[in-house]
Amino acid sequence: MVHKKLSYKWLIAFICFIMFFVILGLGNSTSNLYIVPVTEYFGFNRGDFSLTFTIITIIGMLIQLFFGYFLERWGIRSLVIGGAILAPIAYLLFYCANSLSMFYIGAVILGICFAFTSTTSISILINKWFDKDQGTLLGIISAGSGFGGALFTLIIGNQITQNGFKSAYLLSVWILLIAAIPVLLFVRSDPSDIEKKEREDRNSERIEHSTNTKTKISFKTFIGNPHNAIGILAVFLMGITIHPVLINTPAYLIEMGFDTEFATNVSSAIFFVLAFAKIILGIIHDKLGIKTSLYIGLISFVLCSVILLFSKAQWSIWIMTIFMGIAVSTLSVIVPLYVKALLGKNDYENFLGFFMAILSAGVAVGVPIINYAYDFSGNYSGIIGAYAVLGLLALVLAIFSLRKKQIQYTS
Repeated sequence: MVHKKLSYKWLIAFICFIMFFVILGLGNSTSNLYIVPVTEYFGFNRGDFSLTFTIITIIGMLIQLFFGYFLERWGIRSLVIGGAILAPIAYLLFYCANSLSMFYIGAVILGICFAFTSTTSISILINKWFDKDQGTLLGIISAGSGFGGALFTLIIGNQITQNGFKSAYLLSVWILLIAAIPVLLFVRSDPSDIEKKEREDRNSERIEHSTNTKTKISFKTFIGNPHNAIGILAVFLMGITIHPVLINTPAYLIEMGFDTEFATNVSSAIFFVLAFAKIILGIIHDKLGIKTSLYIGLISFVLCSVILLFSKAQWSIWIMTIFMGIAVSTLSVIVPLYVKALLGKNDYENFLGFFMAILSAGVAVGVPIINYAYDFSGNYSGIIGAYAVLGLLALVLAIFSLRKKQIQYTS
C-alpha cells in the first residue's frame, strides 16, 4: 500500500507537467497567433481585440489575491479540475465567437483557468506530495510550458495557415479536452494517511520548514510580519524588472543597430535557454538552498542588463541570452520556493497566491514604465540601468527577509 501511494505521487507530477505542457503551452503561448487573422476576418481593431490579454491578466491577478480563500473552501483538487475543464470551454467560446463581447467572455474564463492550473496550484500540489527535490520538480514541470509552447506554436500556426483560425480554435478545444481527462480522473489533493504521517513526522533543519505549524495565520498577522512585508516588496521588484526587460530586449537590440532578424533570433534563444534554466535552477535550489538560487537568478539579471548596456558585440549578446534565461526562470521557479522559505509549509499554501498576484502586479507596472521611459528619453539605456539597480535591491531585500525571519523564529 505504501509503495503504491509513493508511486502515485509521480503520477501527480506527470499530470502537473501535462497541465503546463498543454494548458499553458497551447492555451497561452499560441494566443498571439490569432491576432492578425481574427481582426482581419471580423474587422476588429487590434487594440480592442488585444484587450483579451489584459482581461486574462486582470482576472488571474484577482483570483490569485484570494487564492487562499478558494483553497480553504474547495481544496486544491477541485480548483485544478475546475481550471482544466474551463480551458476547452474558453476555446469553444472563441471558436463560436462572432463579436468582441464573446471573446471577452472567453478571456474571463481563460483567466480563471490559468489562475487555477498554473504556478500557484502546481507548487501547492508538489508541496503536498513531495518532501525532497521540490525545486527540481517545479523546474521540470515549469519547463513544460516552454516545450509545449514551442510544439503547439508550430501546430496551431500551421493549422491557421492551412485551414483558418476557426479550425485552429476547434483543434485546440479537442486537445485541451483530452488533456483535462487525466486531470479529472487522477488528481488528488493529498497523499495517503500513512505517507502523510511519515512526512509530518520528519523534522527538517532547512529554513523553509522551520516555521511549519498546523495553525494558519490571519491575513492581518501575515501582512504585519516585517519579513513578510519585505518579501512582498522583493517579489514586486522582481516583477517590475525582469519580465519587462525581457519583453523589450528585441526593441532595444534594434535600437542598438542590430537588424530585426538578429533581434528575433536572440529572443528565440532566450526562451530556449529558459526551458532548461528552469530545470537547472530547480536542481541548484535542492542542492544548495534558496539563498544560493536567489543569488544566481538575480545576479544573472544584473549581468544581462550590464551586457545590454555596455556591449556592442554579437558574441556578448549571445552570452546575455544565457543570463537572461536564468533570470526569467527565477519568476516561475524560485519565487514560489522563496515564498515557501519565507512562510513555512502551511502558510505557504494559504498565501502563495497573494505573492504571485504581487509578482503579476509588478510586471503590469514595469512594462508601461519601461516604455514610457523610452518615449520620454528616446532610448532604453537609462531605464534598463535603473531596473538593474532595482533587481539588485530585490536580491538584498529577499536575502534580508530570510535572515530576519530566521532571527525572529530562533530568538
